[in-house]
Amino acid sequence: MRVLVVLLLVFLALSAAAPALAQEGLRVTATSVENRFPEGVSFRLEAQGASSIKSITLYYNLGGLPARLYAYLDFEKGASVKAEYLLRTKGDRYVPPGTEVRYSYVLEDSSGGKLETPEESFLLLDARFPWE
Repeated sequence: MRVLVVLLLVFLALSAAAPALAQEGLRVTATSVENRFPEGVSFRLEAQGASSIKSITLYYNLGGLPARLYAYLDFEKGASVKAEYLLRTKGDRYVPPGTEVRYSYVLEDSSGGKLETPEESFLLLDARFPWE
């Protein structure tokens, strides 16, 4: 009976560690957000993985609205990638100055690993004018 309890505890400990091990293979090495008002906002991300990175999804929210939007970043698949996405903010996708943009990324690799980044935010401003 004691052996069964020990084996169960070892199995539970290994099961709990598995998700962390899957995420260790993926890591974000650099990110940047560039305000190109009124054209848009450029999101850039660099990442590395033990396996080929197959998708990078940007999740974002504009101005605290309840809708969570998403976009796929452009990049060449591989174990080390540089990805970019331009969120258009003019024309039919107009986003006014003063809008808070909250965003995070989800990366997935070919071995099933997945990494979700913490949410970050920035304020979209018209750089032609001084804001206080």
